Amino acid sequence: MKHAATAQKTSKFQRITNWFRDNWRSLAFITYCTICIFDFIIMPVIYQVFNSSLDPATLSQLAQQFKDPNVQQEFLRLYGTKMAWVPLTMSAGGTFHMAFGGILTAAGWTRGNEKIAMIKQGLVPTTPDNPDQPS
Repeated sequence: MKHAATAQKTSKFQRITNWFRDNWRSLAFITYCTICIFDFIIMPVIYQVFNSSLDPATLSQLAQQFKDPNVQQEFLRLYGTKMAWVPLTMSAGGTFHMAFGGILTAAGWTRGNEKIAMIKQGLVPTTPDNPDQPS
């Protein structure tokens, strides 16, 4: 009984490991695209909406909720200036994009080499949707 449970856990772990091994390239691409969409589209829109919603009258009312005049001044200084979103991935000269580009390029290169090796061995790579059709 205990052996069957251990074998089932091992089998589940093996399936998960195999899935990640087979799909890490796609996951890396999806991760990179998600980060870029967030950094270049979503956050600039959020910042623009936030900046446009804080008119001087609203800022004044919010600042008056603080009792200490120094805190009021600091609040107005921080939130009274219009801020533009600076993409986080572009800091350090875009090193993030160069690094991810290297990862994705190497992933594509190795995947291409894997397919070439499979073809040379007589194994034709197939697509998941149509096992009889080469990819």
